[in-house]
Formats: sequence, structure tokens, C-alpha cells
Amino acid sequence: MKRTLPALRLPPRMEPVEDAPRSVLPWPLVVGGLGLATIAAIVVGNGSPVIALAPCLIALLVWGICVLPLRLPMLALLALSWTVEIAGDAFAMGKVQTPLYLLGTMLFAKLNSTIPVDALVFSGFDILLLLFAGVIVYRHGKRTQIDRIAWVEAPRPIWQCAVLALVALAWMTAFGLARGGSGRWAMWQVIRHLYLPFVYLMMGQALRGPADVATVGKIVLGAGIFRSAEALIVRQMFPSVDTLPHATVHHDSVLFVSCLAILLAMLLERPTKRTLKIAALLLPVFVGGMIANNRRLAWGQLAMVAVFFFFIMPWGRVKRVLVRTLVISLLPLLVYTAAGWSSQAGIFAPVRTFRSLFDPDVDGSTRWRDIENYDLIQTFKQNPLFGSGFGHPFFEAVTLPSVTRDYELEPYVPHNSVLVALGDLSSRDVLHHPGLPLVADPGRAHRGARRRSRADLLCDARLRRSRFRHLGSGLHGGDRLRAGGEDLRRQRSVAGGTALLTRRTGARSPEVDRFAGRRLLGTAFAGRVR
Repeated sequence: MKRTLPALRLPPRMEPVEDAPRSVLPWPLVVGGLGLATIAAIVVGNGSPVIALAPCLIALLVWGICVLPLRLPMLALLALSWTVEIAGDAFAMGKVQTPLYLLGTMLFAKLNSTIPVDALVFSGFDILLLLFAGVIVYRHGKRTQIDRIAWVEAPRPIWQCAVLALVALAWMTAFGLARGGSGRWAMWQVIRHLYLPFVYLMMGQALRGPADVATVGKIVLGAGIFRSAEALIVRQMFPSVDTLPHATVHHDSVLFVSCLAILLAMLLERPTKRTLKIAALLLPVFVGGMIANNRRLAWGQLAMVAVFFFFIMPWGRVKRVLVRTLVISLLPLLVYTAAGWSSQAGIFAPVRTFRSLFDPDVDGSTRWRDIENYDLIQTFKQNPLFGSGFGHPFFEAVTLPSVTRDYELEPYVPHNSVLVALGDLSSRDVLHHPGLPLVADPGRAHRGARRRSRADLLCDARLRRSRFRHLGSGLHGGDRLRAGGEDLRRQRSVAGGTALLTRRTGARSPEVDRFAGRRLLGTAFAGRVR
């Protein structure tokens, strides 16, 4: 007897619902408020057009953040953080001021340095972070999908560590104040540690993951080109390093090295003709920016990046060539270093730079940091279990020259952030520092991204078999077809998310593997049980 397919039962069609009448009061209130704010800005700014336009610009900014996908303002803020000039950064040693000075000062410096109100001890960046957090909470509450299209959750261990870092900061602030610490200095210490985990959590919600990786890389490279051009132009204006030791700011060393690291990763992972052309065009720009900026730390950071890339590279033709070249050139490098260790000749300038990083007898800055590091270690030894807490200066076993007249944060926020974390935080809380997974996870993620495990192949095979099985079961009834379709959608969602986390982002962990394996195998065998 021939079986007929039953008719699919569709849900009843819903009639359109008329929109409820909307109130016309909000827009007149907004326009009136903007008018009053503009008049107040004109009075406070003594007729300054920049201050007079500030209320309208701020309203436009808030509207854009509330309406647009959050990744767009977040990426714009990322670009501005690398490119604008900020008061207090000593751009070009104060000899040059760019047109972006006012914007950068309002965004990343205390607002009372621009607006004459003493109570504005926070920055525009702080206000934007709170606004971003409010928008994220609102959109999660309303379950809007504007930020969830092609969005992939960030690796769980990193955002868990970021949350633990916030908890550790709150605990050490309370602990330091309970021990008699200063609330003013505790606030400054907390701010220095607070931005990294908080911004990471905001980025994790705003950015889509692999879909935005290329965009972030292009922004960093673009910012590096912009700052390199500034450094080269300023160095052309002031050729002497005695007149102008540094062309831009200290933070640009990290930017230039990050750009070189991106290019190096592209050459190692995608050695195509297009990649070679891009690297050949941009490498001289970033190296020229590093030379013009004249920061020795940049070369040390570049060496660390090269060593890190060397260890995570698989043993292949490129790595074997590098090892052979290093072995062959080892003896000439040792001879060159020994010959130029005490020489002042121009050909031995790299040797002098290398020696200044470690020898305090040839560089006063190195001696300062050696003494400071020793004092920080002594501070940690005094409180190895619970730490000293925030609000306390580090213990000066060897007294440093007083610079508090020019930089009063020096006893509370010294140069070495790793050792100061050991001194302020406890030996347990320092493990929650968000910088640790950022150092420990890339190598593990890189290895996971380069290989496809047997479990992945097994899950894909089960998924293909289940597709044919559900297709066949759908020919015998609409209910089975709908059940098979739901089951298949579940498998696709789990498999797609797992693939993105493991193969595109490299964020593999045993927990993810076990969870995804159980879900995929369970759903693949569910059709047999039915």
C-alpha cells in the first residue's frame, strides 16, 4: 500500500498589529535640552566655537553608539587611541603639537585639563566605557541581534581571567585601604590595572571574533603608518638626537613592533606574492619610524617577538634555514659584539644599544630601573602572602632620587608593572592578572589552529552521515522531517561554533573539545535511538 505524505501543519497567520501611538514629547525635550546646553557651553567657553559645538557633537556621538553596531564605535576608538596626541605623553618632547592634541586630551586625559571644572577628574574615555557597558547591558536585556550577526564568543579562559582580575583589584583595594592606605593613590593604582580587563570584556562583546580580525589588523597597520610618518617628519625637523631624543612618544614602540609582528606573521603563515609585496612596502616604514623615534626598548621588544615566533613555528624548511643561519653566524656575531663592547665607532652602534639595556655603568636609566626593581623585590619579600594592597608606596631599600615634584605617582606606579603587581597584589592574586593568559595562550592557540585533530574528523564524518539519515527519514513523514531538521540545525550550530573556536581562532581547550565532542556525537546518534 502506497503511503502518502501528510500535509504539513502551518501555524495560523498573524494579523498585523497596529502600532501604539507614540508620544511627541521626547524630541522637543531633546532639542530644548541641546539648546540650553549649547547656550551654557557658550557662556562657560567665553564664545569658543569648539566648546559651543561640544553638546551637539556629544549628542551625535551618543546617538551613534546607541544605534550603530557596537563594533563600529569600538574600532573607531581603537584607531584614535593609537593616533591622537595626548597631554602628558610628551609628544616630540613638547616641541611639536599636532591638530589632534585637543581631541586626544579630551578623550584620554582628565577633562579638567580642558574644561575648567576641578570635579572633572575623569576622562572622556571613562565616560565612553560606561556608555558602552550600558548599551551592552540594554541590548542583552532586550535580546537585540544587532551585535550578534556572525558573532563568536571569545575563548572562555581569557574572559574568565579578566573577570578574576576585576575581583582581585576590588579585593586588594579594600585590603590596602583597611591597612591604612591612601584612597587617592589607591584610585590611581586601580586605574592602571583596571583598563586592560575592562576593555577586553567590552571588545569581546562588541567585536564579532574571526570576522573582525582582519579589520583590527588593518587598523593597527594604518595607525602604525600614520605614527611612523609623524616620527619621520618630526625627525626631519629636528635631526639631532641631542636636541630631540625621541620623535613621538614612548607608547609608539609597542605600536611599531606590533605592526612588524603582524607582517612577520603574515609572511610565516601566508607567504604569497601579495603578502611579500605588502611586507616589502611597509617594513621600511615601520623600521624607519623605530629609528626616528630612537627608543631602545623597541628593539628589545622586536627581539622578544622574533624569539616567540621562532618557538611556535613548526619544524619546516623555513625554521631549519633559520637555525642553520643562526649557527653559522654565531661566531661572527660574538666577535663583532666583543670588538664593539667598549667602542664608540658608528659601526658598533647596535652593540652600544644592546649593552645599555643591561649595563648600568653606561646608562643612568638602566641603573635607575635596576635600583627600582630591587626595591620592588624587597617590597614583595615583606608581604609575600597577602601583598601590601593598593594605596601604599613601594619600600625603598635603596633610596632613589626624588622625582615626585615632576611625577608624584612614581612611588605608587613605578616602571616595572610585573614586579609592582607582585608587590601590591598577593602571590595568589597575581595569578589572576589578565596579562598572563595573553602571554601563555597564543602559543597553545597557534598549535591548535594549525592542526586538525582526529576528533574533528570524526565529528565531521558523523555530521555528514546524519544529514543523509535525516534526509531519508524526512521522506516518511513530516514530523520526522521537522525533528530531523531541528536535530540537524543543532548539530550545525554546535559544529560551526566549535570549528570557529578551534580552527579559525585557535582557541582550543580540553573543556571545549570534551563538550563539543559529547554534543556532536550525541546528536549524531540521536536518529538511531528514535
